[in-house]
Amino acid sequence: MQGNRIRMTILGICTLGALLTATSPCAGQDREKFRALLQRLPHKSEEAHVLVRSDVSAEVAADLARHGERAWQFFAKRFALPPNRMEFFYVRSESFYAEVAKLEGWTVYPGYPNVGFVWDKDHGKMVLQTPNEPNYGAQLGELCRQALFCSYQNPRDFPWLFEGLALYYQSADRLDASGKLILRHPHPDYHREFRAAERRGDLVSLPRLLTMSAKEFDADTSLKQRAQSLIFVHHLMTDHGEIMQQLCQRLGKDLKNNEEVLSFLKDSLKTDLAGLEKRHLAHVKKLPAQEGSDLAKLDRLDVLKKRFPHAAKDGPAYVYSDLGKEFSQVHAKHLKLCWNYFAKLFGQTPGDKFEIYYTRNEDLFNEIVKLTGSRQLPGVVRKVAASFEGGYCRMYILPYQNPDYETQLHEVSHIFVQKVCPGALPWVVEGSGMYFECALKMDKNGVMRPRPLGYTHTSFVELHRKEKLLPLKKLVELDYTTFYQGEFGNAYNQSTLFFYYLMRAHPKVMTELFAQWNQGRIQNNGAILQYLTSALKMDLPTLEKRYLEYSLKLTP
Repeated sequence: MQGNRIRMTILGICTLGALLTATSPCAGQDREKFRALLQRLPHKSEEAHVLVRSDVSAEVAADLARHGERAWQFFAKRFALPPNRMEFFYVRSESFYAEVAKLEGWTVYPGYPNVGFVWDKDHGKMVLQTPNEPNYGAQLGELCRQALFCSYQNPRDFPWLFEGLALYYQSADRLDASGKLILRHPHPDYHREFRAAERRGDLVSLPRLLTMSAKEFDADTSLKQRAQSLIFVHHLMTDHGEIMQQLCQRLGKDLKNNEEVLSFLKDSLKTDLAGLEKRHLAHVKKLPAQEGSDLAKLDRLDVLKKRFPHAAKDGPAYVYSDLGKEFSQVHAKHLKLCWNYFAKLFGQTPGDKFEIYYTRNEDLFNEIVKLTGSRQLPGVVRKVAASFEGGYCRMYILPYQNPDYETQLHEVSHIFVQKVCPGALPWVVEGSGMYFECALKMDKNGVMRPRPLGYTHTSFVELHRKEKLLPLKKLVELDYTTFYQGEFGNAYNQSTLFFYYLMRAHPKVMTELFAQWNQGRIQNNGAILQYLTSALKMDLPTLEKRYLEYSLKLTP
């Protein structure tokens, strides 16, 4: 194959580079091979600007040709002249596509082996391995790219707009018979990627996204950038459709580069890039998910909420359960005490509220686990799942005791620690969780009094006796995968005792560490260890010796 490899989605969306790097059309012997392959596509339908061949059925070919022509006319009204012609080949045969993909001039993305594209002098050819149902979205996305490419010869100047617009139109189910497009939901694959990046906290800032060069945009994180571009363009098209229509019609005329495009947006919307980002984030919060898609998770969780009939609220604490009204009220009261304690200790809160759902229905809990994708650790008595959709945490608990205050102490602390120090490793996250759990419950005055749990200390002493304790240097460097491997509980117990030692033997140092977290000055494991060894005036071997001496003398 010649030319750059094109990154396409399974629905036939090719990247920016495909349209800008004119790959050679099938030549010589390969051209003859392609003509021979076309004989295996008996169903052909042609309109003024779109030709469709298919091995599916004559009805499908005719429907796609009519839809393609409507799409052609749709984009011709919004942009400058589209290309002369577009050919779509819809096939069910895997062997057909495999043979096409070998031909010279065809480019494919290895991750999506059922889509191929070639750019000829005056028209594009696209082959899609497709099921029986027509794929209208692929037509809309590709024709948008073609129209943009012909409207403005170098759309690499504004990759966010080029990809965002194409994906916006590709998100539509289809144009109706009158040529009208009705779009409410962003494409679910890209919407899912956007939400995943949002949960990870690694979205690119909007000012950065809008000023990326094509090379930066097409980096390893290009899927994330495309998802963000789609969501931003969805915002502009939804809330500022007339302005976007003007922008599209002026591309290549008086809007000749990205700076002019952004200047037009800022002038038209009467804001700067920071203001655009603020409006965009507001749009994201109310962004709908396509019904039936994974992104409808929040809606599905809201439906499941009806299966937790007993609700109780106390300040920022919301508790729902199927275990009785009194259970919910008692646990909401305790949750509020936890929330207030951690808010004061860490100096900030992970949102304005916190919801916990309790059930003893294992089928219901397993349904929630599957829906949220929450990891379940083998050998753990406590069963917990969580969702962070909507800007705050919803926690789902299968309680192993009543009341189940210890789970609140442990799990709520995780949310606060990961808020103030997202780069913390598990010895911090789980060690602090186990430390706070050691209090068993908050007292009525909101005071927490942690003390070593008997089983934790007994296990720790036994590991020490058998010389099976992990060296401290290894413990504080374990990643999450390694931390949870092996015999469950060993790393937990050591982290608990080490964190207990730090909190009880060096309270001033730890109070300052929490302050540093709150101020964003310490954000990763290396910085935590550097702070502790400096503040305590101990290297790790000395620190290990001191914490062992302290822990072995404890009386649970």
